Amino acid sequence: MRRGLAAVLFVGALAGCGGTPNGTRAPTGTERAQLVHFMKFWWRNSDAFAAVRTYRIAIGEIRISERDPHFAIVSISSVDPVTKYRPEPQKIGLMHWGGVWEIVVGPGDWSGTCTQPSPAALVDLYCR
Repeated sequence: MRRGLAAVLFVGALAGCGGTPNGTRAPTGTERAQLVHFMKFWWRNSDAFAAVRTYRIAIGEIRISERDPHFAIVSISSVDPVTKYRPEPQKIGLMHWGGVWEIVVGPGDWSGTCTQPSPAALVDLYCR
C-alpha cells in the first residue's frame, strides 16, 4: 500500500514539472502581445520584408522555448489584399534582448539552424 502511494505521488510530481527542458510552450498573454507588436514593427521597418511589404501580415502560431524563454518562433504569412495570393508561410525566430524582440532567424532559409552550431533554444524551436 505504501509503495503504491509513493508511486502515485512520484508520477504526480513528474506530471506537474511543466514539460521537458527542450520543449516549447504557448506564450503568455503579455508575451503574445509583445511578439505580435514587434513582428508588425519589423514587417513595416525591416529590409527583409521589403519585397512583400505591400501585402498584409497574418500572424499564426507563436511558440516560446522552455529551455530559454528569451527565444521564440512566430509563424507568419502574407496576403495580397487585391488578389488574395498567399506566399508560403514563414517561421521567424526572435530573441528578446534589451526590451525588444529582435529577429535572429528568417525570413527565408533557416535550415542552417538545424545543421550548424546554433543556440539550443533555437534548435528546440526549429528542429524538434
